Amino acid sequence: MKVLFDGKSLEGWDYNSNAWTLVEGAMRGTGKGGNIFTKGDYGDFRLIVTSRVASPEGNPGRDHLGVLFWGERSTNFGTGKALQVQPPHGAMWDYRTNKGLQPEHPTPRPRPRYQDWHVCEIVAKLPTGEVRAAVDGVEVTKYKHPDPSVLKKGPIGMQIHGSVGIFEYKDIRVEADPKDDRLITVK
Repeated sequence: MKVLFDGKSLEGWDYNSNAWTLVEGAMRGTGKGGNIFTKGDYGDFRLIVTSRVASPEGNPGRDHLGVLFWGERSTNFGTGKALQVQPPHGAMWDYRTNKGLQPEHPTPRPRPRYQDWHVCEIVAKLPTGEVRAAVDGVEVTKYKHPDPSVLKKGPIGMQIHGSVGIFEYKDIRVEADPKDDRLITVK
């Protein structure tokens, strides 16, 4: 897998420097400064990322993590009409329609502590619109988009979702065009 973020530099990413910094080996997003996107575009991919909401304690729901993909490259670091997977619980959102999606949850998870680090794996197949996600070795999300023709290859983004939270992402790796949709982190 290719390392997208090694904890030492934000090289290879497009971002607002007022919102994103490096803190103890993690990319940290705060405030209303938008999302951080890969400079490269991806269609079919396997992504592994470790993430957490460092604050606010207890996470009131509006301040949560998000991984964005299959959308437009946003010039103002917005969502770019992308799909979103929300680690660590596996909810999904479609920014094209501004609607929550109804993925299958193969293994229901108890509500995780957002302030803990969680490892999320996402496998996405653009031609079929299929998305699978696992968190901490358990498959939590399975989804098939009803119209894959509206999806497009684009950057992968880590999201700031909320104006008061502190969001951290680290150990980000990607495999472009994986041979299968097996979740390699599932135990």
